[in-house]
Amino acid sequence: MVQKSIENNETSPLNEIKYVPVDNKNVGELKPLQEIKRPDTLYLFFSVMASLTLMLVTGSTWAWTAPALIKLLSNDTEVNPLGKPITTLEISMLVSIPALTSVMGSLLPLTSDVLGRKKSMLYMTLGSFLSQIGLAFSTNIPAMIICSSVFGIFISGQLIILQIYITEICEDHNRAKYGCIMSFFLPIGELYTYILGPLFSFKYFTLLVNLPFIFFLLFVFAPESPMFLLSKGRKEECIKILKKLRSNKTNAEIDIDYYKISQSLHSGNDDTQSNFFTVFQTKEGRIGMFLAIFPILGQCFSGVPIIMLIIAPIFDEAGTSLSGEHFAIIAGIFKVCVSTITSLLVEKTGRRPMLLLSSAGSGIAISFLGIFFYLKHINSPLVIYIQWLPLVSLLFYFFFFALGLGPLPSAVMGELFPTDIRSSATSIISSISCVIFAGYMFLFPLFADLVGLYWVMWTFGISCLGTTLLVYVFLPEIKGKSIHEIQELLKNY
Repeated sequence: MVQKSIENNETSPLNEIKYVPVDNKNVGELKPLQEIKRPDTLYLFFSVMASLTLMLVTGSTWAWTAPALIKLLSNDTEVNPLGKPITTLEISMLVSIPALTSVMGSLLPLTSDVLGRKKSMLYMTLGSFLSQIGLAFSTNIPAMIICSSVFGIFISGQLIILQIYITEICEDHNRAKYGCIMSFFLPIGELYTYILGPLFSFKYFTLLVNLPFIFFLLFVFAPESPMFLLSKGRKEECIKILKKLRSNKTNAEIDIDYYKISQSLHSGNDDTQSNFFTVFQTKEGRIGMFLAIFPILGQCFSGVPIIMLIIAPIFDEAGTSLSGEHFAIIAGIFKVCVSTITSLLVEKTGRRPMLLLSSAGSGIAISFLGIFFYLKHINSPLVIYIQWLPLVSLLFYFFFFALGLGPLPSAVMGELFPTDIRSSATSIISSISCVIFAGYMFLFPLFADLVGLYWVMWTFGISCLGTTLLVYVFLPEIKGKSIHEIQELLKNY
């Protein structure tokens, strides 16, 4: 059997491939009975790893708050640039206002539909780098809030584009694996920050966690998304990039990959002037929005994003012999190890089982921490015998979170939408989650002061168990499916 190459009309040998109906309903739609899964090429691996250094940047700056708050709570003017301890209200403002303003960053991914995924992320890197320098030299809360907000705008825009980019350069069989590796880089960045925190003053510590230049230096050698190139009619460039990313494939196999990308492009709305409203014009778009947003909100309400920001003060509150700064380092090492497990398991077990196990386990683990704080609140004599419970509870909490609730919501979101509405859909979801998360961040310190940390932890636990129920009832399995197949699944949902 022979097939003509799309690029140069040359014929190339191709093993016989039998095609079968995708399902009983769509008998006219065929797919290969046995698709060959080639190992990932070195260039694909480099491109993914280079792009994921953005998660290293995100982790380092995200964890900045935990060591920074220890310094800002200090009376030592050599350590604290404010000259006085930060108040509870100022803490709420410092963590919540940047989260709220990052909503504006949710609009930046629209530039990637014009400039391209690669150029957009590189341009935004400059803004995040300069804002972090400004933060290092800030000596008052308003300046810190402004610099953190500017950084949040650029990094939130980059993170949305990153999810799109990973989805578009990977294949169906390795898409979720690399999506989960995103969460591997995040705790490495956090660990780096936790280690530096106790060693330097506020200014030098903040300068040392300013890592966007690493992303820029590596990602400049990565390719543009082949799906973006084809969407702009740049067929030759698309095929050229495909051949580099999948250099271990034959011309005929590259042709099949090209056809899949073309098919995915045609799965969306034919209107090339897509906008925010386009997402809701089709059933698959509306169902995709629902299925994408509740895991993202479940991740947010799980409490991990908040706890990692102020983990040191929380652990100090537990009153154990281990300091908050030291526990932050232990938690960082632990999250790095668990994230490796997730990336290895997800393509074997699927998204849905991992999310179910992760959300249920996280809910149970954090509830036990709430029990410890409650016993401490009522001065129970049992507290002295369970000093180990905060450490064990939080480690299990992070373990289950890293198994699925941490990495998978973003990976699932990137898979549920075709190219023409992917940027708009992810921008809408990110905007909604940023607004909710900002309110959550602002209320957390005040709520903890009002009702006690134990009720806060129990609230996180109830949220995790609620996510478990939603995943069980609504979320279908999309393991190994192409973007086109996922769209067909949503049409018949």
